[in-house]
Amino acid sequence: MCAGAIFASRIERLVIGVSSQTLARLARLPSRSYSVEELGRQMNLKLEVIRGVLEDEAEQVLRAYKWPET
Repeated sequence: MCAGAIFASRIERLVIGVSSQTLARLARLPSRSYSVEELGRQMNLKLEVIRGVLEDEAEQVLRAYKWPET
């Protein structure tokens, strides 16, 4: 996700299926140590974040994706 684009477009609500940690694990990428909520607070922006919507289904989609070898 590109937090900068979300903030610049003034989106008020972000709905997330799976965590970035899950994505990092499935894609074999390093995990991030920040959250979109924390970035919003640092930039003094209001953003409602709803997590875990259709989480199992979203994870299944990510599992099925053919991730490039790193």
